[in-house]
Amino acid sequence: MMRVPLLVFAVPAVSKTVTIATFDGAEETTLPFQTVNDPVMGGQSTSSFSVSDDKGIFEGEVKVVTFLGSPGFCNLEAPGYRQEAVKFPDLSGTDGINVEMKQTAKSGSTNWDVSIQTETSQKASQTGDAGWQADFTYSEGTTSYFVPYSSFKCSSRGRPLTTCGSLSEQLQELTQIGIGSDGIAGSFRVELTSISAVSSGLSEATAATKLATFDGAKETELKWVKTLDPVMGGGSTGDFSITSNGTAKFSGQVNIVSFLKA
Repeated sequence: MMRVPLLVFAVPAVSKTVTIATFDGAEETTLPFQTVNDPVMGGQSTSSFSVSDDKGIFEGEVKVVTFLGSPGFCNLEAPGYRQEAVKFPDLSGTDGINVEMKQTAKSGSTNWDVSIQTETSQKASQTGDAGWQADFTYSEGTTSYFVPYSSFKCSSRGRPLTTCGSLSEQLQELTQIGIGSDGIAGSFRVELTSISAVSSGLSEATAATKLATFDGAKETELKWVKTLDPVMGGGSTGDFSITSNGTAKFSGQVNIVSFLKA
């Protein structure tokens, strides 16, 4: 009996990938994520984080900060506030951060960002909290988001900084990684699969060449029909089904076609 899990079809590319975070329990890539919301500055936004079925579940609601009259933020960071330092892998040779995620809240937030802190950026502000941030927009049916290092800007508590150097020269000294949503009020629930650093060749292939997925996305949902050798007198069997966790299973057994003896 042969069983093959079907995940996604994509054009292969020879490029570099450095996995930063996963949620499958792998020791090397399991990070101590912690939520940080705008109540630290007087807001009312809320969020929570949990892990289920090899996914990181980040959900909450960005609300308006009353005294500012504008929406606040919800962030997910590793390591979190006052947590022990994390030893991150060297990201040298990559071109940006790739986030694998799926929004499951109806009309959930589409405005997202990736944040990075490095040893150099932290020294750029007196408070030691300066870091790099770049935005990306969630689109239904897309689960892979590449954010190039060239899009990241350095700031401290919302104030732009020009003293952080070049992020591309700091890829071996990460001290924190995170994602978040801010600036637009709304609820969200995202399922995170992984956060990686990739070279642009791989990210373009991954994001642009998906032919079929099994997560219900209309753009990549195809009608599958199994074809077995009984159409030519054989006795092979097979079964195809789509699971509840966004994968497909193709199982069966290839048997000898008697009159062909093959």
